[in-house]
This record gives sequence, structure tokens and C-alpha cells, in this order.
Amino acid sequence: MSLSLALLASPASAQRGAAGALDDPSGRAPGARSTPDADASGPAPSRSVTTDPDYADAVEVPEPPGVPVVGGDDAGGVAPTVRERLRLLDSTWQVLANTGGPAWFDGIAGIVGGGISIALGAILLELDPGGSGERLAPYLITLGSTAVVRAALVDLILPPNPRPTAIRYANMPDATPEQARERLAYGERELEALAEYSMILRILDGGLSIAGALAVVPAYLAPNDWTISELEALIFLGPALSLVFGIITLASPSPAERRWDAYREMRDREGEPRAEADPGITWHAGFAIDPRNGGRGSATLTGRF
Repeated sequence: MSLSLALLASPASAQRGAAGALDDPSGRAPGARSTPDADASGPAPSRSVTTDPDYADAVEVPEPPGVPVVGGDDAGGVAPTVRERLRLLDSTWQVLANTGGPAWFDGIAGIVGGGISIALGAILLELDPGGSGERLAPYLITLGSTAVVRAALVDLILPPNPRPTAIRYANMPDATPEQARERLAYGERELEALAEYSMILRILDGGLSIAGALAVVPAYLAPNDWTISELEALIFLGPALSLVFGIITLASPSPAERRWDAYREMRDREGEPRAEADPGITWHAGFAIDPRNGGRGSATLTGRF
């Protein structure tokens, strides 16, 4: 009987010992607090999280890595305002990269149409000299010549191609503050230059359309003794439309101009200075008068590049 009780008690004590070892890696019973004497005599305890409020207040929790501080610089030291301006330039150059360049269809169609008009005028001069054909020929030749010049210059030769600039801008690094400022300066400078060039081309386009529409009037009226009938007035319907389109072109900014204006307004509204960049070629004019030398003066013009 005594042997049976001993055998039954032995597994229970073993289970309690094993369970306690599972609950506490140090081998102590669950809920037992560690003491210096126990630590010194027993195995080395493992580090565990404590719920002691005094100890928790003394622990400093570091900031997660890679999270920028609001109002400061990002992980690379680049100011958030610079990043915001770069994001706006990124979207702008992505859109402009798909625009611009020669308008092959419009240019070829304009040259072909103008060439046909010039050829018809030359044929009328040969077939009907001294008649109505000779009076109509100057009109057709003038109309065709202006159409060919405009199509060649505005549609084929002079249109800017922003794609190479957009590709170079997209491949510029901006990891460090110096690289970011250099990329920002390049994007701003090229966008402003593209807007100015587009404005010049727009003025040229509208000016040629208006000049061509006005030039056909004396070209037709001069051979007809500056008289015209009501039916002949229909011949000026095409030039009248060209005049209206030329005025609309002069009053309509190009996409590059609109995007540069929007970016500049955003930059000025936030009070951000222009990115430092190479100013290129600058000129300075001066004029001075020396009253002690008989009122003679001097004029100077200096350049920096």
C-alpha cells in the first residue's frame, strides 16, 4: 500500500516540476519574483518585459527608422518643400514629354495644299493671260505661299521637342540635398526656357496666319482695279477664317506656358525662392554723364557668361 502511494505521488510531482519549467524559463515556480540571492544561486534569468511603471517611464523608445519628421528634412536631408516642387516638375515633364516635336501630318498637308494653290495660280497665268485667270492668279499664289511658309516653319522646323530634356531630368539623381537642388534648378530653368520658346512660336504662328489672311486682299483687289462684286466677296471666306484662327492663336497660351505659369504661381504663393542655377549669359547696360566735361557722357555694355 505504501509503495502504491509513492508511485502515484511521483508522477504528480514530476508534472508540477515540468509545468513550472515551461511557465518560467528560469526554472522557478510561476509568480515567484526574482531576488539577488536566488539569481546568484540559480541559473541566469532571461530578460523579460516588466510592467513596473517606474521602469517603463525610464525606457526611451526610439523613432522608427526611415520616417521623416514633420516640418523637417527627409531621410536624405532634402527639405519637404523641395520634394513637393520636384513632384510637380515630375508630373509636368511627364506630360510635356508626350507633346511637342514636328507636326508631320499638319506640316505635310499645309505644304501640299499651298503647293497646289501655287500651281493653280501658275496654270491660270498660262491658260488665260489678260483674262479672269490672270486676275485670280496673284490671289492663289499669295495664299499658297503663306500656307507653305507657315507649315514649314511652325509645323516642321521650329516646334520644340521637350522629350530629350524630360528624359535627362527624369534620370537626374536627387538623393542628397545638393543633387535635389541641382535637379530642381535644371527642371525650372528648362521649363521656363520651353515656355518662352513656345510663346515666341505661338506669336509667329498667329502672326503668319494674320499676315497671310491680310496679304491676299490686295493681291486680289489690285488686279481688279480695287473693285469687287458681292459674289466675289465669297473668295475671302477662307482668309477670314484664317484671320480669326490667328487671333485665337495669339490669345491662347501653349501647354508649356500654362504649366510654367501654374508652377511659378505655386512657388511664389509658398514664398519659396528660385532654385540656384547657372544664370547663363547676362547683360548690364550703364550710362553716365560728366557735367564737368562739357556734359559728355559714356555708355557701357557688359556681359557675363
